[in-house]
Amino acid sequence: MSFRLTATAIVGGLLVSACGGGGGSGGTGGAQVGAAVQLVAVNESSAKPLAANALDNVLKASATRATGLPIGVGALQAMAAAGRLGASVLTTSQLPLGVDVQQSIACPAGGSITVTGSVANTAAISAGDTLTVTHNNCRINQAGVLLTFNGQVAIKIVSGVVTDSLPFHVVMDTTATNLSVQGGGSLVVSNGDARIDWNVTSATSQSLLATGSALNTRETVAGVTRNNALRDYTQSLGVVGPVLTGTLAGTIETDSPQIAPKSSTYNISTPAAVVWNAVTGVVGAGTIKVVGANDAQFTLTFTSNNNAQILLDSNGDGVVDQTITTNLTELGGLL
Repeated sequence: MSFRLTATAIVGGLLVSACGGGGGSGGTGGAQVGAAVQLVAVNESSAKPLAANALDNVLKASATRATGLPIGVGALQAMAAAGRLGASVLTTSQLPLGVDVQQSIACPAGGSITVTGSVANTAAISAGDTLTVTHNNCRINQAGVLLTFNGQVAIKIVSGVVTDSLPFHVVMDTTATNLSVQGGGSLVVSNGDARIDWNVTSATSQSLLATGSALNTRETVAGVTRNNALRDYTQSLGVVGPVLTGTLAGTIETDSPQIAPKSSTYNISTPAAVVWNAVTGVVGAGTIKVVGANDAQFTLTFTSNNNAQILLDSNGDGVVDQTITTNLTELGGLL
């Protein structure tokens, strides 16, 4: 696999569109990483694969991260978009107020979505309203790629409003059940929870802050399946035109054989936010910290034009033992 930062799918293109929601997979459950997990050994041989995995987890909050679909739809993005999609359906339906509702609409390229819930006023979805958005082989064309969505997202509005127009600011609790998107020969399936604070000021400027206890993802790319989980996490994404900024803190579980022969876990944080450009595909700045067994750790810092340094402390004594140079292309090949 390789990182693929494409200009055709800036996060705003999917999140802000009224009909660009996410979905879940039919037939299979969530991506549960193996029950028996251990802290990963952080050393010279594991540093680059771990750095690649950590970077991918930071980038996958956006539509321009690059290890899965050609239009790389991340779970958090799809969960947020489902809330907007549900709001769009209900606010244009002219339903009676203060009642349970159910509406189905056809998707642009086939399939359908069904929105059920209880809302006080369909003019705007606001605090206390609940929605469930179910996708049934809902197909949309995104930048020339046919994407198929299935599955469900349950939503409760905590504060603010989500409307069919901009700007808006909403905080919502979301739970994904077999939320999937398939396209370009790849499949991403997600299950889990996120409280999403989503502030959209325009079609090209927005921010997303998500916190949750567990978000499990299964990705199948070119016939290879990988499981990944975020635990007790906080993830942010900022978008200003083509420039994206991301942070991530929490615990990551992965079954990547490049990292360990069986499921393993590590702690992640971002001392400096990662900054990348959706048009040029360049990661220009940012620092990611990874901590594994026995406090062994490293920082991955991007210096310029996709070049980076890994400062490795392999015995956890707080002293850098080794400096390792790498770049985005090399890291992408280790996923």
